[in-house]
Amino acid sequence: MTAPKVLGATSGGDVGGRVEHVARRPSWCCRACGEPWPCPPAKDQLVADFDRIGLCLYAALQLADAAADLPELTPAQLFPRFLTWARDAHRRAADQRLSPASSTPAEDPS
Repeated sequence: MTAPKVLGATSGGDVGGRVEHVARRPSWCCRACGEPWPCPPAKDQLVADFDRIGLCLYAALQLADAAADLPELTPAQLFPRFLTWARDAHRRAADQRLSPASSTPAEDPS
């Protein structure tokens, strides 16, 4: 498994024409867009970079770091932000790939 390009709370900015959406610690906001990390672009990149198990392990490690940096947030607040989306991300991506004509509007049967 290679390290994802989104990784790291130490870098950020434009890399090879692509903006890196990485966490700014200790706030855990995205360095690129300011949204709570992982932001939607970071999630997309993480899904592309990791298989399902690797993504969940990486997300769990990030959750542990965030819990240390953000003691005011409860586990109930951190779990969905870091793990729930990761657990289901590959299933949703596979469903979208397998869905027939997912981008085509349904025909009117009348």
